[in-house]
Amino acid sequence: MTPQTAPPPANNAINPAAQNPAKNDKQNVGWLRWGISLVTNPIWYLAKHIWIAIKAIASFVVYIVKAPFCYLSAALSNKPDDPKTLPAQAQPKQVVNHPQRITPSQKELNINPLPPVTPIVLDFKKDDNKTQAEKILQQAQTLLQNNPDLSGVAVTYSANHEQTLKIIDTYNKGNWFTGTNGANQADVMREMEKLLETGQFKHLQSKMRIAPITTMQHDGSSATNDEFAISLDNIKQLTNNNWHILGWQNQLTHRNTVAPFAIGGGVSKAMPADHQRQIQDHLKQLANM
Repeated sequence: MTPQTAPPPANNAINPAAQNPAKNDKQNVGWLRWGISLVTNPIWYLAKHIWIAIKAIASFVVYIVKAPFCYLSAALSNKPDDPKTLPAQAQPKQVVNHPQRITPSQKELNINPLPPVTPIVLDFKKDDNKTQAEKILQQAQTLLQNNPDLSGVAVTYSANHEQTLKIIDTYNKGNWFTGTNGANQADVMREMEKLLETGQFKHLQSKMRIAPITTMQHDGSSATNDEFAISLDNIKQLTNNNWHILGWQNQLTHRNTVAPFAIGGGVSKAMPADHQRQIQDHLKQLANM
């Protein structure tokens, strides 16, 4: 009798895939997603940055197109550019096309301020009395136009004591016509007051004065210290009240560094040397000479 062959032992090992098919599917899906991401991620990254670049280019184009119209509108309205009308990128600049003009006075700037005295050279050999008077008034007119804060302009004049008192009294009473007459400088003053009655210079009647400097008495004798002091005090009062002084010079005196002003010459020979020194030094100081 042939012996029976035992059947092969059963394979008890279990296939993991067969044991948990759901887990296997999940792993496959993960691998699939990973594979897809290898393709889609670069495409998404590239598309995202292309979109950002397109937006930036579009904003720049809008700014280039819109900005000139904003600046043109501001210029036409004569107003500084309104930041609200400019593109966002242009706002930090705050461009102002038409700043406000500020014109401070000469005193505020303190740049080359006008001294209280300006020399004026009058050549009595070259110019007649009327021409000299016209030059005085023209210079005064220019000073007043360029310095509107001035109260007025006065020109020095070699006077006798009686003339000094009359001239000062005339202005103190609110009048402008002194009726000064005589020779040399007095002739020029007479012509000046005639011109102040003309249409060309009538507007200067309350702005133009004679600043008398006492050089002698009416009879030709020397003035006292007190009499001379009246004219000196008048000069100081004028400058304190913001009047500008034209210091009379002529072709013989203007190069004289000691006594550059035409005071005490001509018919006046009696002016004391001390009076001459005082008035010359005072006028030179006021003229920054």
